Amino acid sequence: MQRRVLTPLHQGAGLLLLDEPLANLDIKYQIELLKLLKELQEKREIAVLMALHDINIALQFEKIILIKEGKVLSIGKPEAVLTEDLLKQAFDVVVEIKRHDSGGAYIKY
Repeated sequence: MQRRVLTPLHQGAGLLLLDEPLANLDIKYQIELLKLLKELQEKREIAVLMALHDINIALQFEKIILIKEGKVLSIGKPEAVLTEDLLKQAFDVVVEIKRHDSGGAYIKY
């Protein structure tokens, strides 16, 4: 008899915590994973909380938290949190936030 292992997703978990889930994935698999996470969020009403270091990807989410050395610098919409000043504070880098006509954003260094 084969045993099935029930994961938290099968058990109806309300929160999915991920630490760098896109690290070392090719872009195709990053996109597939992001689509799957969005589907889980929408269809199963699962909250997804993930740690990311890619600012361009973080700019695509509806709400983010910027952390430095374990302390929260800012929480909110990406355009409010990922500002040039806060990114300098968090990462000691000088970047420019560019906006597309469509409303999307990306960083330029």
